[in-house]
Amino acid sequence: MTYALLNTPVLLTASLLLACVCIDANMGKIPKDKQTCQELGLQGECVETHDCLCLCYTVTAKGTSVEAAYFGELGYELLLYSPSIYYLHMLGSLKKTIGPSGSAAYNYFSPNHTELTVPRRWCPGTYTHHYLHRVPFDYTSWQPAPYKKHFKNTKLKYKKPLVIIHNKFAREWADPPVNFIDIPTLMQLAEFLKLQYTVVYIRPTPRLEGYSTDSNEMLQFNDHEELRRVHPEVLFFHELMERHHEHDFNKLQLMLHANCDYFISTQGGNSVIASYFAGTNVIYAVKGHELESDLAYKELYPRLAMDSRKHGVIQHVRTYDELLTFVRQNF
Repeated sequence: MTYALLNTPVLLTASLLLACVCIDANMGKIPKDKQTCQELGLQGECVETHDCLCLCYTVTAKGTSVEAAYFGELGYELLLYSPSIYYLHMLGSLKKTIGPSGSAAYNYFSPNHTELTVPRRWCPGTYTHHYLHRVPFDYTSWQPAPYKKHFKNTKLKYKKPLVIIHNKFAREWADPPVNFIDIPTLMQLAEFLKLQYTVVYIRPTPRLEGYSTDSNEMLQFNDHEELRRVHPEVLFFHELMERHHEHDFNKLQLMLHANCDYFISTQGGNSVIASYFAGTNVIYAVKGHELESDLAYKELYPRLAMDSRKHGVIQHVRTYDELLTFVRQNF
């Protein structure tokens, strides 16, 4: 008799059977040998290794239970890892999860989640969904979590409808920033949007509570100062955190997104987050593997909002002029 778990045939017997995909993180307190799973508190023998990933499952005659740990980049977590373990949760198999600081909100469905103070780094997803840009993408055992439904709230409500602008300014692939919205374009976006919307601007800084950094070094950018000077109506996410200090970065971010239908984002994890909420998400991206095919922006990202019974509208733009034109015509 066999039981298919994550497309892996497993012999189902009355005796305990353990198998594990363990992390090889090579960073901080996270070990990189076959004792990784045990040191993380996950039981099992490592039979395969991937950076930043530990997936252990226990199969008995009574059923299957899964324990998982992941420390990869946020975009890969939300596109590959999270939908895989949410699928296991829906099967009733998920028992325990471990992640970096601030990961609890993304794993709200886990019956037992633990955070470790370690940085994120690049790594694949799960061993069934380990490469983001492969065409065709395998949607087997892949189900995005219903973040919009779960985090919908009455606390973050405003007189005008919300629009969220994501931005970043950091080294990318060890090179200078390219996938960012420059200050002149930000000024034009704010000028147009503030008339009809409550505009919230999000560009994380390393010191924000609950925000886990990765290998991309953040650089100095005067966007906050200029927006505050020219457009004081704009709300800044770090200031919202001060008002709602009972929530960490990611939980407050998900609560805010759940009440929003219009998003402006840039290549990377922030564009993935915005795509989960079944609204219109225009993504500025000029460099990245997402541009290698139509998979990301035309197929995969729109499916992230499938829990809302409708796919999101995802629009990729490559220039600031295209970004401004799309916003003026569709927001």
